[in-house]
Amino acid sequence: MIRWERMAKTLALCGVLWVIARRRQALLPALGFCSVLAIMTGSHPVAGASPRIADAVPWLYLPAALACFAAWLAQVGSLARVVCCACAVGAGLGWGWENRSNYLTLSTDALEIRAANSWKHELGAGAYVAYVSRAKRRVLVLPFYDKSEVSSARLADDAQTIATPSFYYYRSSICSTPDGRDLCARIESRLELTPLKEITLPAVASLAHLPLDPQPITVVLFKAKLRRQQPVP
Repeated sequence: MIRWERMAKTLALCGVLWVIARRRQALLPALGFCSVLAIMTGSHPVAGASPRIADAVPWLYLPAALACFAAWLAQVGSLARVVCCACAVGAGLGWGWENRSNYLTLSTDALEIRAANSWKHELGAGAYVAYVSRAKRRVLVLPFYDKSEVSSARLADDAQTIATPSFYYYRSSICSTPDGRDLCARIESRLELTPLKEITLPAVASLAHLPLDPQPITVVLFKAKLRRQQPVP
């Protein structure tokens, strides 16, 4: 999504910077700086993302913007250079303070993945973890794909079979959502579960169009085994 009006206003800043510098050599770096700034503020490449993700995108353009701004500063007088640097620092600090929560607060799935990176090493080599990783549009992939020697089964429906009779089952955050609650209940009804580790996480959605209920989310690691099927008379 492109915000054309915001891009046009940002590009208009190029004329202001050239007037401040009053040098022909300042035109090119001013144009470069304003072009990068226009793309940074006027484009939104992650449609539907939460503010945490959307506000992280401008950091990709920051090195180019700073390089062009430094080249422009080299063309202005010392007093104007000090004033412009002070304004730039003030604007950066103000923007950072306004959006501080987006950098200081991790989403639920990010905290969940970080916690899994810790407890997976307690399971030992050859451990097998089953968990619900997909429910409709919600997806969660835990970090069992590295050299930790922990294998996993990513469950997406209650018909999927589990390859071993004794394993670990992880009740993921998807189980606390309307999309995954019934699915997890059906899967867990087929298992005998012994809780091993319980973690309570804040409900912070990573995608704006997939919100979470406001109450804290509890995820649980279980020792599990398949229930014995009752013989049919």
